[in-house]
Order: sequence, then C-alpha cells, then structure tokens
Amino acid sequence: MDSGCSQHMTGDSKLFSNLTPMKHKEYITSGDNREGKVVSRGSIRMNESFILNVVALVLNLHFNLLFVLQLLEDDLEVHFKKNSSRVLDRQEDLVCRIFSFWLSLSC
Repeated sequence: MDSGCSQHMTGDSKLFSNLTPMKHKEYITSGDNREGKVVSRGSIRMNESFILNVVALVLNLHFNLLFVLQLLEDDLEVHFKKNSSRVLDRQEDLVCRIFSFWLSLSC
C-alpha cells in the first residue's frame, strides 16, 4: 500500500484480466528516482467482488503498489493495523486483507 504513488501499479503482466497498450510514452518515477516505463493499463480481478481498475503495468517493477487514494475514490475504506490492513466495501464487508509491510494479499 502506498499513499504517495500516482496509481495502482505492478510489473507482473500475468495478474491482469485485461490490458490495453499505452498509445503515448509514459514513465513513473520511484522514491529512489528510478524511472519505469508504463507499457499498458488494465484491470486485475482480486476475487469475485474486488477488481482493481486502472492498474499500470510498469517494466522492471518488482513489486505491487496499491494506491490508497485510488481505493478511496472507488468508494472503498482502508483500515490500517500494525501487522495487516483491510480494504472494506460500502457495507463494511472485507474485500481484501494485506499482511505485513512486504504485501502479502489475501482477497
């Protein structure tokens, strides 16, 4: 989870249920000033009730980032705890749990 990135992003193309190639060159800059090329955008189905939309596929990105503001804009809630975080829908039902800093998802 990240509150400072610009969108959900991953480097793993196998996670996507659909992908649309980028028409224009776009790059992201990480916290350590490395650039990554955004090659596509798409959706990732996490489970039956949870789909991440507008996820960037970034070359040579070796981790997954969930952008907190994007989750909130999708009408979800994010609850943070010491060892895990939870993403809840409008009815406060659990849609995803993230364990520890190293991002192990359980959706």
